[in-house]
Amino acid sequence: MKTLYLHIGTPKTATTSIQEFCYANRKVLASKGCCFPMFTDIYRYPQKGPKRNGLFLEARILGEDKKPLVEEEKRVYQACMNRVHACFEKYDSVILSDESIWEVMNRRKKNLWGQLKKEADQGGFTIKIIVYLRRQDSYVDSWWNQRIKKGTLHYCTTPWDQFVTEDVNFINPDYLQSLEKIAAVFGRENIIVRRFDRKYFLNGSVEEDFMNILGLKVTEEFRQVDAEHNQRLAGNPCEIKRVINGLSGLSWKENVFFWNRLLEISPISAAEYPTDNFTEEQAREFMSQFEENNRKIAEWYLKDGEPLFNQNFSNKEKWQADNPHMYADIIRFVAADSVVMLRTLEDQKKVIQEQENKLEELQNEITGMRSELQKLEEGLQLEVKDRERMKNQLKHPLRTLLHIIKSRLVKTKA
Repeated sequence: MKTLYLHIGTPKTATTSIQEFCYANRKVLASKGCCFPMFTDIYRYPQKGPKRNGLFLEARILGEDKKPLVEEEKRVYQACMNRVHACFEKYDSVILSDESIWEVMNRRKKNLWGQLKKEADQGGFTIKIIVYLRRQDSYVDSWWNQRIKKGTLHYCTTPWDQFVTEDVNFINPDYLQSLEKIAAVFGRENIIVRRFDRKYFLNGSVEEDFMNILGLKVTEEFRQVDAEHNQRLAGNPCEIKRVINGLSGLSWKENVFFWNRLLEISPISAAEYPTDNFTEEQAREFMSQFEENNRKIAEWYLKDGEPLFNQNFSNKEKWQADNPHMYADIIRFVAADSVVMLRTLEDQKKVIQEQENKLEELQNEITGMRSELQKLEEGLQLEVKDRERMKNQLKHPLRTLLHIIKSRLVKTKA
Protein backbone atom coordinates (compact mmCIF):
# COMPACT_ATOMS: atom_id res chain seq x y z
CA MET A 1 0.00 0.00 0.00
CA LYS A 2 1.40 3.38 -1.05
CA THR A 3 1.31 5.74 1.96
CA LEU A 4 1.92 9.45 2.39
CA TYR A 5 2.92 10.12 6.01
CA LEU A 6 2.10 13.74 6.78
CA HIS A 7 3.65 14.97 10.03
CA ILE A 8 1.85 18.16 11.13
CA GLY A 9 3.45 18.95 14.51
CA THR A 10 1.99 20.24 16.72
CA PRO A 11 4.34 23.23 17.17
CA LYS A 12 6.99 22.90 19.87
CA THR A 13 7.08 19.08 19.78
CA ALA A 14 10.63 18.46 18.46
CA THR A 15 9.51 18.77 14.85
CA THR A 16 12.89 20.21 13.84
CA SER A 17 14.70 17.22 15.36
CA ILE A 18 12.52 14.81 13.39
CA GLN A 19 13.08 16.74 10.16
CA GLU A 20 16.85 16.88 10.73
CA PHE A 21 16.95 13.13 11.35
CA CYS A 22 14.92 12.30 8.24
CA TYR A 23 17.03 14.62 6.10
CA ALA A 24 20.34 13.23 7.39
CA ASN A 25 19.15 9.68 6.70
CA ARG A 26 17.51 10.18 3.30
CA LYS A 27 19.63 7.50 1.65
CA VAL A 28 18.94 4.96 4.40
CA LEU A 29 15.23 5.71 4.25
CA ALA A 30 15.28 5.39 0.45
CA SER A 31 16.88 1.96 0.73
CA LYS A 32 13.94 0.93 2.88
CA GLY A 33 11.32 2.23 0.48
CA CYS A 34 10.73 5.61 2.18
CA CYS A 35 11.28 8.95 0.46
CA PHE A 36 11.87 12.25 2.25
CA PRO A 37 11.72 14.55 -0.80
CA MET A 38 13.18 18.05 -1.02
CA PHE A 39 11.69 20.90 -3.03
CA THR A 40 14.17 23.78 -2.69
CA ASP A 41 14.90 23.66 -6.43
CA ILE A 42 11.22 24.47 -7.04
CA TYR A 43 10.96 27.25 -4.47
CA ARG A 44 13.03 28.41 -1.50
CA TYR A 45 10.95 30.05 1.23
CA PRO A 46 12.87 32.96 2.83
CA GLN A 47 13.68 32.60 6.55
CA LYS A 48 12.18 29.10 6.58
CA GLY A 49 14.06 25.87 7.21
CA PRO A 50 14.50 23.95 3.90
CA LYS A 51 13.99 20.64 5.70
CA ARG A 52 10.37 21.55 6.38
CA ASN A 53 9.48 19.70 3.20
CA GLY A 54 5.73 19.96 3.81
CA LEU A 55 5.86 23.75 3.80
CA PHE A 56 4.40 24.04 0.31
CA LEU A 57 1.09 22.69 1.64
CA GLU A 58 0.43 25.80 3.73
CA ALA A 59 2.97 28.60 3.28
CA ARG A 60 2.22 31.93 1.72
CA ILE A 61 4.39 33.47 -0.98
CA LEU A 62 4.52 37.24 -0.70
CA GLY A 63 5.50 39.88 -3.23
CA GLU A 64 7.62 42.93 -2.55
CA ASP A 65 4.48 44.73 -1.42
CA LYS A 66 3.86 41.92 1.14
CA LYS A 67 0.71 40.82 -0.67
CA PRO A 68 0.13 37.09 -1.37
CA LEU A 69 1.12 35.89 -4.84
CA VAL A 70 -1.78 33.49 -5.24
CA GLU A 71 -0.87 32.20 -8.70
CA GLU A 72 2.72 31.58 -7.65
CA GLU A 73 1.48 29.66 -4.59
CA LYS A 74 -0.63 27.48 -6.87
CA ARG A 75 2.31 26.89 -9.20
CA VAL A 76 4.62 25.88 -6.37
CA TYR A 77 1.99 23.62 -4.79
CA GLN A 78 1.32 21.80 -8.06
CA ALA A 79 5.02 21.41 -8.91
CA CYS A 80 5.77 19.98 -5.46
CA MET A 81 2.74 17.71 -5.51
CA ASN A 82 3.73 16.42 -8.95
CA ARG A 83 7.05 15.40 -7.42
CA VAL A 84 5.23 13.59 -4.61
CA HIS A 85 3.25 11.62 -7.21
CA ALA A 86 6.50 10.86 -9.05
CA CYS A 87 8.09 9.59 -5.81
CA PHE A 88 5.36 6.97 -5.48
CA GLU A 89 6.48 5.47 -8.78
CA LYS A 90 9.68 4.39 -7.01
CA TYR A 91 8.86 4.30 -3.27
CA ASP A 92 6.10 2.80 -1.15
CA SER A 93 6.15 5.64 1.38
CA VAL A 94 6.65 9.41 1.20
CA ILE A 95 7.24 11.59 4.29
CA LEU A 96 6.24 15.26 4.48
CA SER A 97 6.67 17.35 7.62
CA ASP A 98 5.63 20.85 8.64
CA GLU A 99 4.41 21.95 12.07
CA SER A 100 2.63 25.08 10.84
CA ILE A 101 -0.09 22.98 9.23
CA TRP A 102 -1.62 22.54 12.68
CA GLU A 103 -1.90 26.31 13.06
CA VAL A 104 -3.34 27.20 9.66
CA MET A 105 -5.66 24.29 8.93
CA ASN A 106 -8.55 25.96 10.78
CA ARG A 107 -7.99 29.38 9.17
CA ARG A 108 -6.68 30.10 5.70
CA LYS A 109 -6.20 26.41 4.78
CA LYS A 110 -9.61 25.04 5.69
CA ASN A 111 -9.77 23.21 2.37
CA LEU A 112 -6.38 21.50 2.77
CA TRP A 113 -7.71 18.09 3.82
CA GLY A 114 -10.22 17.88 0.98
CA GLN A 115 -7.52 18.97 -1.46
CA LEU A 116 -5.12 16.29 -0.23
CA LYS A 117 -7.86 13.63 -0.32
CA LYS A 118 -8.32 14.33 -4.03
CA GLU A 119 -4.57 14.00 -4.59
CA ALA A 120 -4.55 10.67 -2.75
CA ASP A 121 -7.52 9.33 -4.71
CA GLN A 122 -5.94 10.36 -8.00
CA GLY A 123 -2.53 8.97 -7.06
CA GLY A 124 -3.82 5.76 -5.52
CA PHE A 125 -2.13 6.26 -2.13
CA THR A 126 -3.31 6.48 1.48
CA ILE A 127 -2.62 9.47 3.73
CA LYS A 128 -1.75 8.98 7.38
CA ILE A 129 -1.53 12.05 9.60
CA ILE A 130 1.09 12.02 12.38
CA VAL A 131 0.64 14.46 15.27
CA TYR A 132 2.44 14.83 18.60
CA LEU A 133 0.46 16.49 21.38
CA ARG A 134 1.95 18.48 24.25
CA ARG A 135 -0.03 19.27 27.38
CA GLN A 136 -1.97 22.42 26.59
CA ASP A 137 -0.59 24.69 29.34
CA SER A 138 2.96 23.82 28.30
CA TYR A 139 2.06 24.10 24.63
CA VAL A 140 0.65 27.64 24.77
CA ASP A 141 3.45 28.84 27.05
CA SER A 142 6.13 27.44 24.74
CA TRP A 143 4.41 28.72 21.60
CA TRP A 144 4.10 32.27 22.98
CA ASN A 145 7.74 32.23 24.13
CA GLN A 146 8.85 31.19 20.65
CA ARG A 147 6.88 34.01 19.04
CA ILE A 148 8.49 36.56 21.36
CA LYS A 149 11.94 35.12 20.67
CA LYS A 150 11.53 35.15 16.87
CA GLY A 151 10.19 38.69 17.00
CA THR A 152 8.80 39.01 13.48
CA LEU A 153 5.61 36.97 13.76
CA HIS A 154 2.04 37.61 14.86
CA TYR A 155 1.69 38.12 18.65
CA CYS A 156 5.41 38.87 19.07
CA THR A 157 4.60 41.99 21.11
CA THR A 158 1.57 40.62 22.97
CA PRO A 159 1.90 40.39 26.77
CA TRP A 160 1.39 36.89 28.20
CA ASP A 161 -1.71 37.67 30.26
CA GLN A 162 -3.43 39.14 27.20
CA PHE A 163 -2.45 36.25 24.96
CA VAL A 164 -3.58 33.48 27.29
CA THR A 165 -6.93 35.11 28.02
CA GLU A 166 -7.84 36.70 24.68
CA ASP A 167 -5.84 35.15 21.84
CA VAL A 168 -4.99 31.58 22.79
CA ASN A 169 -7.53 29.97 20.44
CA PHE A 170 -5.38 31.19 17.55
CA ILE A 171 -3.21 28.09 18.02
CA ASN A 172 -5.99 25.49 18.45
CA PRO A 173 -5.34 24.23 22.01
CA ASP A 174 -8.55 22.19 21.95
CA TYR A 175 -6.90 19.30 20.16
CA LEU A 176 -10.02 17.18 19.73
CA GLN A 177 -11.78 19.68 17.49
CA SER A 178 -8.86 19.78 15.06
CA LEU A 179 -8.36 16.01 15.11
CA GLU A 180 -12.02 15.37 14.37
CA LYS A 181 -11.92 17.73 11.37
CA ILE A 182 -9.10 15.64 9.93
CA ALA A 183 -10.89 12.40 10.84
CA ALA A 184 -13.99 13.57 8.99
CA VAL A 185 -11.95 13.34 5.76
CA PHE A 186 -9.46 10.53 6.39
CA GLY A 187 -11.02 8.56 9.27
CA ARG A 188 -9.69 8.22 12.82
CA GLU A 189 -7.82 5.07 11.82
CA ASN A 190 -5.53 7.18 9.64
CA ILE A 191 -4.60 9.67 12.37
CA ILE A 192 -1.60 8.63 14.46
CA VAL A 193 -1.55 10.50 17.78
CA ARG A 194 1.51 10.49 20.03
CA ARG A 195 2.09 12.13 23.41
CA PHE A 196 4.99 14.55 23.42
CA ASP A 197 6.48 13.02 26.53
CA ARG A 198 9.85 11.25 26.70
CA LYS A 199 8.24 8.66 28.97
CA TYR A 200 6.19 7.45 25.99
CA PHE A 201 8.85 7.70 23.27
CA LEU A 202 10.37 4.45 22.05
CA ASN A 203 13.65 4.13 23.98
CA GLY A 204 13.12 7.71 25.14
CA SER A 205 13.92 9.03 21.66
CA VAL A 206 11.48 11.05 19.56
CA GLU A 207 13.44 10.11 16.42
CA GLU A 208 13.15 6.38 17.15
CA ASP A 209 9.51 6.86 18.02
CA PHE A 210 8.85 8.54 14.68
CA MET A 211 10.69 5.82 12.74
CA ASN A 212 8.64 3.22 14.59
CA ILE A 213 5.48 4.85 13.23
CA LEU A 214 6.90 4.27 9.74
CA GLY A 215 7.52 0.62 10.61
CA LEU A 216 11.29 1.10 10.79
CA LYS A 217 13.83 0.31 13.47
CA VAL A 218 16.74 2.68 14.04
CA THR A 219 19.88 0.58 13.58
CA GLU A 220 23.58 1.42 13.30
CA GLU A 221 23.18 2.38 9.65
CA PHE A 222 21.17 5.43 10.71
CA ARG A 223 23.19 8.55 11.38
CA GLN A 224 22.44 10.28 14.68
CA VAL A 225 21.97 14.02 14.43
CA ASP A 226 22.61 16.59 17.12
CA ALA A 227 19.81 18.98 16.24
CA GLU A 228 20.25 22.51 17.54
CA HIS A 229 18.43 22.87 20.85
CA ASN A 230 15.61 25.36 20.52
CA GLN A 231 16.29 27.15 23.79
CA ARG A 232 13.50 29.20 25.33
CA LEU A 233 13.95 32.64 26.83
CA ALA A 234 13.70 32.94 30.60
CA GLY A 235 11.13 35.34 32.03
CA ASN A 236 13.14 38.59 32.13
CA PRO A 237 14.96 38.11 28.79
CA CYS A 238 11.60 37.24 27.23
CA GLU A 239 10.10 40.51 28.45
CA ILE A 240 13.11 42.49 27.22
CA LYS A 241 12.73 40.87 23.79
CA ARG A 242 8.98 41.55 23.73
CA VAL A 243 9.66 45.26 24.24
CA ILE A 244 12.40 45.26 21.58
CA ASN A 245 9.98 43.64 19.13
CA GLY A 246 7.93 46.82 19.25
CA LEU A 247 10.71 48.87 17.69
CA SER A 248 9.76 50.00 14.19
CA GLY A 249 11.92 49.08 11.23
CA LEU A 250 13.76 46.26 13.01
CA SER A 251 15.39 44.10 10.33
CA TRP A 252 15.59 40.32 10.47
CA LYS A 253 19.36 40.49 10.97
CA GLU A 254 19.01 42.97 13.84
CA ASN A 255 16.26 40.86 15.38
CA VAL A 256 18.46 37.75 15.32
CA PHE A 257 21.29 39.73 16.91
CA PHE A 258 19.11 40.71 19.87
CA TRP A 259 17.61 37.28 20.44
CA ASN A 260 21.07 35.65 20.39
CA ARG A 261 22.31 38.08 23.03
CA LEU A 262 19.27 37.36 25.21
CA LEU A 263 19.73 33.61 24.79
CA GLU A 264 23.27 34.04 26.14
CA ILE A 265 22.06 35.57 29.41
CA SER A 266 18.92 33.44 29.68
CA PRO A 267 20.47 30.49 31.60
CA ILE A 268 21.86 32.87 34.25
CA SER A 269 18.52 34.65 34.54
CA ALA A 270 16.60 31.37 34.80
CA ALA A 271 18.91 30.13 37.56
CA GLU A 272 18.54 33.33 39.61
CA TYR A 273 14.82 33.77 39.00
CA PRO A 274 13.14 30.46 38.02
CA THR A 275 9.57 31.28 37.03
CA ASP A 276 6.58 30.10 35.04
CA ASN A 277 3.87 32.02 33.22
CA PHE A 278 1.18 30.06 35.05
CA THR A 279 0.81 29.63 38.75
CA GLU A 280 -0.05 26.04 39.70
CA GLU A 281 -3.64 27.08 40.32
CA GLN A 282 -3.86 28.90 36.96
CA ALA A 283 -2.43 25.90 35.11
CA ARG A 284 -4.98 23.53 36.67
CA GLU A 285 -7.79 25.92 35.86
CA PHE A 286 -6.57 26.32 32.29
CA MET A 287 -6.32 22.55 31.78
CA SER A 288 -9.77 21.91 33.24
CA GLN A 289 -11.45 23.30 30.10
CA PHE A 290 -9.86 20.51 28.02
CA GLU A 291 -10.41 17.68 30.49
CA GLU A 292 -13.34 16.00 28.72
CA ASN A 293 -11.95 16.33 25.21
CA ASN A 294 -8.53 15.11 26.31
CA ARG A 295 -10.24 12.06 27.80
CA LYS A 296 -11.91 11.38 24.44
CA ILE A 297 -8.60 11.71 22.58
CA ALA A 298 -7.03 9.11 24.87
CA GLU A 299 -10.03 6.80 24.41
CA TRP A 300 -10.54 7.23 20.65
CA TYR A 301 -6.98 7.62 19.39
CA LEU A 302 -4.49 6.19 21.90
CA LYS A 303 -6.56 3.34 23.40
CA ASP A 304 -3.93 2.39 25.99
CA GLY A 305 -6.05 2.96 29.08
CA GLU A 306 -3.93 5.89 30.28
CA PRO A 307 -4.88 9.59 30.50
CA LEU A 308 -3.69 11.78 27.66
CA PHE A 309 -1.45 13.86 29.92
CA ASN A 310 0.01 13.68 33.42
CA GLN A 311 -1.36 16.07 36.04
CA ASN A 312 1.94 17.18 37.60
CA PHE A 313 1.97 20.97 37.66
CA SER A 314 4.87 23.33 38.21
CA ASN A 315 5.16 25.01 41.58
CA LYS A 316 7.48 27.74 40.28
CA GLU A 317 6.79 31.37 41.08
CA LYS A 318 4.79 33.25 38.45
CA TRP A 319 6.90 35.78 36.59
CA GLN A 320 6.32 39.42 37.62
CA ALA A 321 7.41 42.46 35.62
CA ASP A 322 8.57 44.36 38.72
CA ASN A 323 10.79 41.55 40.00
CA PRO A 324 14.10 42.59 41.63
CA HIS A 325 16.19 40.61 39.11
CA MET A 326 15.17 42.63 36.05
CA TYR A 327 17.75 45.36 36.73
CA ALA A 328 20.61 42.84 36.71
CA ASP A 329 19.33 41.17 33.54
CA ILE A 330 19.13 44.49 31.71
CA ILE A 331 22.77 45.17 32.67
CA ARG A 332 23.76 41.69 31.45
CA PHE A 333 21.94 42.28 28.17
CA VAL A 334 23.60 45.67 27.60
CA ALA A 335 26.98 44.21 28.55
CA ALA A 336 26.50 41.27 26.18
CA ASP A 337 25.69 43.69 23.36
CA SER A 338 28.72 45.81 24.22
CA VAL A 339 31.04 42.80 24.27
CA VAL A 340 29.80 41.69 20.86
CA MET A 341 30.24 45.21 19.50
CA LEU A 342 33.78 45.42 20.89
CA ARG A 343 34.63 42.02 19.42
CA THR A 344 33.12 43.12 16.13
CA LEU A 345 35.26 46.29 16.20
CA GLU A 346 38.37 44.21 16.90
CA ASP A 347 37.49 41.89 14.05
CA GLN A 348 36.95 44.90 11.81
CA LYS A 349 40.34 46.31 12.84
CA LYS A 350 41.96 43.01 11.92
CA VAL A 351 40.21 43.01 8.58
CA ILE A 352 41.26 46.62 7.94
CA GLN A 353 44.88 45.80 8.87
CA GLU A 354 44.84 42.79 6.57
CA GLN A 355 43.46 44.95 3.78
CA GLU A 356 46.13 47.61 4.40
CA ASN A 357 48.85 44.93 4.27
CA LYS A 358 47.43 43.61 1.01
CA LEU A 359 47.22 47.17 -0.34
CA GLU A 360 50.87 47.76 0.51
CA GLU A 361 51.80 44.52 -1.26
CA LEU A 362 49.81 45.60 -4.29
CA GLN A 363 51.47 49.01 -4.27
CA ASN A 364 54.93 47.35 -4.20
CA GLU A 365 53.86 45.11 -7.06
CA ILE A 366 52.61 48.15 -9.01
CA THR A 367 55.93 49.97 -8.39
CA GLY A 368 57.85 46.96 -9.71
CA MET A 369 55.54 46.69 -12.70
CA ARG A 370 56.01 50.38 -13.45
CA SER A 371 59.78 49.92 -13.43
CA GLU A 372 59.49 46.99 -15.80
CA LEU A 373 57.10 48.96 -17.97
CA GLN A 374 59.56 51.87 -18.14
CA LYS A 375 62.33 49.52 -19.29
CA LEU A 376 60.03 48.11 -21.91
CA GLU A 377 59.07 51.58 -23.08
CA GLU A 378 62.76 52.58 -23.36
CA GLY A 379 63.47 49.43 -25.31
CA LEU A 380 60.56 50.11 -27.58
CA GLN A 381 61.76 53.68 -28.18
CA LEU A 382 65.20 52.37 -29.29
CA GLU A 383 63.51 49.79 -31.45
CA VAL A 384 61.34 52.49 -33.05
CA LYS A 385 64.45 54.62 -33.79
CA ASP A 386 66.19 51.61 -35.37
CA ARG A 387 63.12 50.90 -37.47
CA GLU A 388 62.91 54.52 -38.64
CA ARG A 389 66.58 54.45 -39.59
CA MET A 390 66.12 51.22 -41.53
CA LYS A 391 63.08 52.67 -43.32
CA ASN A 392 65.13 55.68 -44.43
CA GLN A 393 67.91 53.43 -45.63
CA LEU A 394 65.51 51.35 -47.66
CA LYS A 395 63.86 54.46 -49.16
CA HIS A 396 67.26 55.85 -50.31
CA PRO A 397 69.49 52.81 -51.08
CA LEU A 398 72.01 54.79 -53.20
CA ARG A 399 72.47 57.45 -50.56
CA THR A 400 72.86 54.71 -47.94
CA LEU A 401 75.47 52.91 -50.05
CA LEU A 402 77.46 56.12 -50.60
CA HIS A 403 77.30 56.84 -46.88
CA ILE A 404 78.68 53.38 -46.07
CA ILE A 405 81.49 53.75 -48.62
CA LYS A 406 82.36 57.21 -47.32
CA SER A 407 82.48 56.04 -43.74
CA ARG A 408 84.78 53.14 -44.67
CA LEU A 409 87.11 55.43 -46.62
CA VAL A 410 87.34 57.70 -43.62
CA LYS A 411 88.26 54.73 -41.45
CA THR A 412 90.85 53.58 -44.05
CA LYS A 413 92.58 57.00 -44.18
CA ALA A 414 92.60 57.09 -40.47
